[in-house]
Amino acid sequence: MFTSDGQASARCEIVDHVWEAPPRSADCHLNWGDRFELTQGGGAGFNCYGEEFPAADQTLAYGQTLFLGTIRCDSEFTGMTCTDSSTGHYFTISRESYELG
Repeated sequence: MFTSDGQASARCEIVDHVWEAPPRSADCHLNWGDRFELTQGGGAGFNCYGEEFPAADQTLAYGQTLFLGTIRCDSEFTGMTCTDSSTGHYFTISRESYELG
């Protein structure tokens, strides 16, 4: 989770998964299919990226919740869910599946 230009965002990457990502968007010429992003006030979706994540400052253990702005991320044994309370948009990811809303 981070803030850029005053806007809170959450990104989550899952490299080891069994589901198939949707086709890469035509404007993405970088890495695709294993990173999700939710921006405060915006929607949730796959993230096109060129850089790897920096080393984590904090690990969100199972059963823990982290808030930034209107975004809440919950880490559970069954997966990670990040939700924007201002819009209701979210992503839920696990090794077995993903859901965008």
